Amino acid sequence: MFRSLALTNFRKCRDEEMTFSSGLNVIRGSNEASKSTRFQALAYAMFGVDALNEPLADVVTWGEKETSLKVVLDWTVNTSSIQIRRSKSGAEISVDGKLVATGQKEVTRFVEG
Repeated sequence: MFRSLALTNFRKCRDEEMTFSSGLNVIRGSNEASKSTRFQALAYAMFGVDALNEPLADVVTWGEKETSLKVVLDWTVNTSSIQIRRSKSGAEISVDGKLVATGQKEVTRFVEG
């Protein structure tokens, strides 16, 4: 179950956090309310730049440095608490507060496994 998604300079989301509740969550809003952006950020957190349909430079908030983009995803699987932190400069995944993988490809492999 996803718990939260924090975005820094990801498209129009300069500094936003979204908290999920237990059960089914629905993301709704008017056009250009960042619904698709949030789904793309979830995919980027888990699978890196391969999940984006454009270069990372085009996903960064207009006028901000590429290095300022950051996505943090927290979720729970069974009783384990998992956090992924991903940015251009690197990625890491922690399970129950313990670092288990670092590096873009390594984090993606861990998620895929």
